Amino acid sequence: MPLKEPVTIFYGYAHSDEDTEVKRKLDKHLRPLSELPIVHWDDCEVLPGEEWAIEIKKNLNAADIILLLISSDFMASKYCCQEMETALARHNRGEAHVIPVILRPVDWDDAPFSNLQALPREGKAITRWDNKDDACVDVKRGIRKAVDGVQGIRQAKKYRDRANEQFLQGHYENAIEYYNEALHVFPQNPSFNQNKAGIQQDIAEVLLKLNKAQEALEAYEIAIQLDPDNVLLYSRKGDILFEQKQFPEALVAYEIALRKSLNDPALYQKKGDTLLNLARWLEAIDSYKDVISRMFAIEETTTIVQVYANVGEALFRIGKLEEALDALAVALEKDANSAELWRRKGEIYCELGHIDKAQSSYERAITLKPDNPYFHKEYGDIFFQIECFAEARAQYDEAIRLKPDFGYAYKGRSQALNAMAKEAYKESERLAQLSQKDEEQFRWLEIRQDQQGYGKVKGISGILQRVTRKLDST
Repeated sequence: MPLKEPVTIFYGYAHSDEDTEVKRKLDKHLRPLSELPIVHWDDCEVLPGEEWAIEIKKNLNAADIILLLISSDFMASKYCCQEMETALARHNRGEAHVIPVILRPVDWDDAPFSNLQALPREGKAITRWDNKDDACVDVKRGIRKAVDGVQGIRQAKKYRDRANEQFLQGHYENAIEYYNEALHVFPQNPSFNQNKAGIQQDIAEVLLKLNKAQEALEAYEIAIQLDPDNVLLYSRKGDILFEQKQFPEALVAYEIALRKSLNDPALYQKKGDTLLNLARWLEAIDSYKDVISRMFAIEETTTIVQVYANVGEALFRIGKLEEALDALAVALEKDANSAELWRRKGEIYCELGHIDKAQSSYERAITLKPDNPYFHKEYGDIFFQIECFAEARAQYDEAIRLKPDFGYAYKGRSQALNAMAKEAYKESERLAQLSQKDEEQFRWLEIRQDQQGYGKVKGISGILQRVTRKLDST
């Protein structure tokens, strides 16, 4: 079994006689931790010729565990306070584990480290214990747990790194196994719950890659239980629920996140999008207004465009068409080449009865995105509305060409063809009536001509008869 890497412990303390005396007693208990791979360091380790301040800073920044030996002298020392500031910064970044050790009584309720678990237990100063050796043993036990924690974190990091490699290679099942190994090596200590929550989040994201959304949600729920103040966990849980179209549940997740982070415009936008899908238009508008009021925190143009576009959608739904156009105008100022925005604008103009403007907007949308079958279908609907059935049919045909299974386009085309057939029938009826009238006039003309011709023949016949009778009498 390979030896574990040593854990470096740094001591930060004041050089007063009282503190030095208590530290020496504590050292007697801590130094014999030979069964653990530990390297102790304090300023006594500075060698002759080395620069004292540089060595302290170097070792402070390299330590795994930093013991702050707290006393009134420590709190009054400017240099000790600087060390404490550096130590806490590393602790907050997850680079080191800081443990306040209370040597002598002092008021530290409002100290920067007051939120950390102090030693000995209950923060009772070593000098206040009836038996100071008992106090030092208690400190030693706490430090042993911290050492186990550091080694557990190191091992967990190795497993997590392997899991990340497997994830990047697409070996998702293997990644989950390594993440679970990482969870297993963490000590059963609440101070590591945030680390565990991060790994649970990793597992959830891998499960999403495997299309196991429900299991991913369960992993996020575990992560939230481990780190209930983590806004990102609630937000991401909401995202998954939103993608699964579980909008009421997504809304709950976003609202919890907002209670923990009131000034995050992205959360207000997600809440607005969810309310939009729940058809709660007025609430959605209010949420988008919260986004707009926090625009100073938004740098992405895409986000601004989407917010105003969704405001326009909500206003459209509640019948405030002119205001909806105003919102879209702001969005188009930011992105004039958005085909979807032009489509929405055309839809609103059509609702207002401004057909020319609606056609112009749809033409712009189609120019920007000619391969969108829905644009062509909706443009066909406008032509159908104004009874330009041939033009409507052409748009429906194009929609069907782009999307052969587009049922609504087939329906529109059928209606356009029926309308064209009715027009053709009416035209044929009109032409037939005109033709019948012309035929009647033609027949009357023929009869007149026939009658006139017959009269002429009858007149000649009478002359011939008279001539014949005259010849016979002769």
